[in-house]
Amino acid sequence: MRRTREKAEQTRLALLESAVRLFAAKGVTVTTLNEIASDAGVTRGAIYWHFNDKGDIIRAIWQTYASPRLLPLLERIGQLSPENPVQDFEEIVRDMLALVVGDADVGLAVRILLHNVETIDCNIQIRHFFVEIRENFLLALTQAFSVIKARGALRQAIAPEFAARGFLIFFTGLLEQHFLKSGGLSLQEHAPAFIDAYLYGVLSEG
Repeated sequence: MRRTREKAEQTRLALLESAVRLFAAKGVTVTTLNEIASDAGVTRGAIYWHFNDKGDIIRAIWQTYASPRLLPLLERIGQLSPENPVQDFEEIVRDMLALVVGDADVGLAVRILLHNVETIDCNIQIRHFFVEIRENFLLALTQAFSVIKARGALRQAIAPEFAARGFLIFFTGLLEQHFLKSGGLSLQEHAPAFIDAYLYGVLSEG
């Protein structure tokens, strides 16, 4: 029984690895379940043993490769120290960007969800999952900017919710640029300056 479970888990991971490669190279919509099974060296039936559809595979990719590494950083964003919230925030965001750039598994998972899922054609499950991740990030950012506001470090006219939504748009834009096949933005080289520029626009001068 144990050997059977281990073999099943090996098959599941092989399917995920193949899906990551194909989704990253071709996009989610174009990639077929047959191609994933063939690349993993298993039958199409093996996919349906582990996953319901491509939406289920996308969720599994995120939960396997990205969530375990990103979730602790997301929790840190939502729990800034009242004494030095701005410094904490900058450090955590840089850690998150470094993780996306430096960890191949995390980077590919983020790239697939953000850049390789064709939102017009993707199924409703993938859309809901994308919204779920975005809303969790937005909630943590709102909590962070609320602490920054309480510290008196946010411009008086800017609400934490506004600063959080703006930063989410800014942050996903940075990642989109990073994942462009050509002419993209080097996060390692340019991201710190962009982060400083955004924060300069929302932070108080005091």
